[in-house]
Amino acid sequence: MTHRSTSCSNCGAALDPDGECLACLPGDTLEPAGSGSENPGSSSGELVTPSEHGDDAKARVFGKYVLRRKLGEGGMGVVREAEDTSLGRTVALKMIRGFAFSTDGEKQRFHAEAKAVAQLDHPDIVPIYEVGEIEDQPYFTMKLLENGILSQHLQDGPLGARDASVIMEKVARASHHAHERGVLHRDIKPDNVLIDAVSEPYLTDFGLAKLLDSSTGLTLNHAHVGTPQYMSPEQAWGSASDITPASDVWAAGALFYHMLAGRIPFLGTSSGEILYPESKASKKGERHS
Repeated sequence: MTHRSTSCSNCGAALDPDGECLACLPGDTLEPAGSGSENPGSSSGELVTPSEHGDDAKARVFGKYVLRRKLGEGGMGVVREAEDTSLGRTVALKMIRGFAFSTDGEKQRFHAEAKAVAQLDHPDIVPIYEVGEIEDQPYFTMKLLENGILSQHLQDGPLGARDASVIMEKVARASHHAHERGVLHRDIKPDNVLIDAVSEPYLTDFGLAKLLDSSTGLTLNHAHVGTPQYMSPEQAWGSASDITPASDVWAAGALFYHMLAGRIPFLGTSSGEILYPESKASKKGERHS
């Protein structure tokens, strides 16, 4: 009799009854939303059904959740549209991809994100519904939004001044709400602003968040520090003690520029050129000397 493996050969996670790993399912099985970001926007990709793609497109069961299409993924997490069968509602479910091989720092980051957002209650921050573990796999669920991410809305050019101002005010108030509760976002950018069906913006993806503790100060949760095009100088320098709410204010200003100008404020072909433009200028001078 052939022995059937009960764990994923890729990440070591427990397999579902069909012998598949829910964290490592390929993107062509559950259609991606197209952004490549870890967020619960759902603007693109139609629900895949067995009649369209055969048996490989069937829904997957994860505890009380029926997983549908992939909405986004990043270096550590994957977000899928899921049906909460106990409450009869559709949510965005985030889990660690390949969590069995993830580092302690990555697991701490995942739990820190859930902890950070769970303590926030603001109309323009994507709310968390539930945090838990199934088969030792940590996850949390969020409100599912229907109109994609802000960066998709900027693909056709800049927004009008009034529309940009409305979005900016709401993102700024959401960020301020987080700051008042000791949470710094550290990665405010168009990919992390979701838009709902009535064009309401929501700040999301606190995966890089830092918690401000009055007794210990800021603690660095992991090595990654943000997105270069929107990163404040002190955040680029990598000094944890220098990162304050002002870093989020800087990123919000860069976001506002992007909405009004239709392009990112700081250009470069690499992170180094964006973060250290003086070195780029110096190299150009050497070539022309």
